[in-house]
Amino acid sequence: MTYERHSPQSDHQPPFPLAAWFLGPRAENANLWQELFDYIFQDYVHWRRNYFPTDPVVVDRVQRRSAEHAAWLDHLTSNLDAILNQLKQHFPFHSPRYIGHMLSEQTLPSVLGYFTGMLFNPNNVTAEAAPITVELELEVGRMIAGMLGFNPNRAWAHLTSGGTIANLEALWVARAVQFTPLMVQEYCALHAIPFRIRRPNGEAAHISDLTPRELLALRPNEAIFMWRKLAQYLHEEHQWPVNLVLDAINFHINHSEYNPAQVGIARVLHRIGLEPVIFVSTAAHYSIVKAANLLGYGRQSVVSVPVNERFHVDMARLRKLVEELPAHQFIAAVVGIAGQPKKAPSTRSIRFTFCARNWNARTTAPSGCMSMRPGVATSGASSVASISSNCRGSNLDAICDQYVRVAGRGTIHRGSRRTSQDQEGAPRAMGRSRYLCCLPGHGGRRLDHG
Repeated sequence: MTYERHSPQSDHQPPFPLAAWFLGPRAENANLWQELFDYIFQDYVHWRRNYFPTDPVVVDRVQRRSAEHAAWLDHLTSNLDAILNQLKQHFPFHSPRYIGHMLSEQTLPSVLGYFTGMLFNPNNVTAEAAPITVELELEVGRMIAGMLGFNPNRAWAHLTSGGTIANLEALWVARAVQFTPLMVQEYCALHAIPFRIRRPNGEAAHISDLTPRELLALRPNEAIFMWRKLAQYLHEEHQWPVNLVLDAINFHINHSEYNPAQVGIARVLHRIGLEPVIFVSTAAHYSIVKAANLLGYGRQSVVSVPVNERFHVDMARLRKLVEELPAHQFIAAVVGIAGQPKKAPSTRSIRFTFCARNWNARTTAPSGCMSMRPGVATSGASSVASISSNCRGSNLDAICDQYVRVAGRGTIHRGSRRTSQDQEGAPRAMGRSRYLCCLPGHGGRRLDHG
């Protein structure tokens, strides 16, 4: 499958004026929005009316003019008026006057796409139920993979309802992958199969020779493809028929004592006598702790790693934590941040991955929002103003450098609450914090985070 943009092919790429993307603080583009909404709805109505046009009318004119119909419409519109009046008391996220939360204006393409998809009401559970939108969803996954530097033709992704579910799924997948070698070892022991795998350092070894802690520390790609490699080995080396191999492996997966999806994570951990640890940046989203709770690891399994003044993970501290990991614990995940909505920029992924691989750590990459460079408000308001005025169109690293220089002038304040700095120069959070975040083209935004 090739990676292509879902748009008309053209040699000329149109400009992307920022003012055209939004309704506007004063609804300046209202006529355009109304025209496009009407265009979409009329097109949808045309599709319905021309789908088997000779079918009988279900809701006829008599029904539409009935007293019951009119009374129900009056009830509906009255409640619609009520909810519209209530929503006018909502926060004006669209206005430049309001920058109190990490929400912003909706874009025109996103609203049109959402409205269009909602009309057709697809269920993206399978391509049979939604042949068009399933492919569109996969295409979006390939687009994001390409944007992040992965090979779109080998990537797979699906859309979630938000970052919390994405983080939960990432750790869920990591858990499923991590315990696969234990199931394979169990299967090989039951059938006396001399299956060989590769240790994290690249050395080949019989799977029976590895301890549970070593199996849990295998590289993700080694664990992910282990069942496939075993099936190929049994078919090619032992001449097992393909159907027999697949049936036997699937049966074992569904009955394995090391499958947390079947017997529960508590039973598996008790069997291997190890406790999970999830290393995560102190700037990570709180959904990581929620995910640890839901997946059965427990909140106490999450270990926070300090950050520096740029909110990057302190790699030296991470290495130290991994080196000093007790023998009764194993690394369930090392969570890196690829953009965080509250305060953290992207973790330096190359160094992060290097550390994880060197210490045989499991790495996951939960999704996040656009990377924001955190700001600090000092006692001198002019310092913040000078930084904010230079944000538009600036490089994010340069913006961050400005904040670091300002932070070095004295005690750092986050809103009205003060924080001190530890010996390594990283600010320690104290209660509810406020951050001034800058994005190119948006100036300074004051965000309130709980």
